[in-house]
Amino acid sequence: MSDEGQRAWWGLTGAVAAVCVVLQVALAATSGAPEVGARVVRSLSYFTIDTNALVAVLGLLVAARPDRTGPWWRALRLGAPLCIVVVGVIYHVELRQQGLTGIDLVLDTGLHYVVPALALVGWLLATPRGLADVGAALRALVYPVVWLVWTFAHGAVTGWYPYPFLDVTEVGAGGAAVGVALVALLLGVLAVAAVAGDRAVARRRSPAPRG
Repeated sequence: MSDEGQRAWWGLTGAVAAVCVVLQVALAATSGAPEVGARVVRSLSYFTIDTNALVAVLGLLVAARPDRTGPWWRALRLGAPLCIVVVGVIYHVELRQQGLTGIDLVLDTGLHYVVPALALVGWLLATPRGLADVGAALRALVYPVVWLVWTFAHGAVTGWYPYPFLDVTEVGAGGAAVGVALVALLLGVLAVAAVAGDRAVARRRSPAPRG
């Protein structure tokens, strides 16, 4: 896809993700308990929210300048789509809520289905091939690892965890470790498939050597 096509697609993706994140955090800040500060921190502690924010950053950066280079840029272009696809899969399989209406339903659909779909299509069709490699995949893991450290440190202090399968007070340390392992397995499988597929397509598109 051309640079203009990349800009348009990722600009749309980033805008949708940013709007969903802002509205979801604002909604959390104005309803429920405990006090507003804790509600905002909790909202920003969800992997769903953080990853949508990461996709928003990626989308807006691509829209501004798609020809950026560098190892961490490669990691972002691979890691953000991978992580948001994981968000969509886990939510649909394990965490999907029923009976949502109004703005709750709109934001739930946007954060868990629309943005993951846009990012996946963007990675497949609006991302140059040859950017995904083992180094990019390993750097992309920094984000989920940092998120896990925060989640368990914050949970140890407050007793609150964003997802039931990570709630040490409910499932125990062993159960939480199993939850982490399953998510890591899913992320690892997707990363291997992405790197392998990217390499295969890049090789096919490379001109054959003249002998």
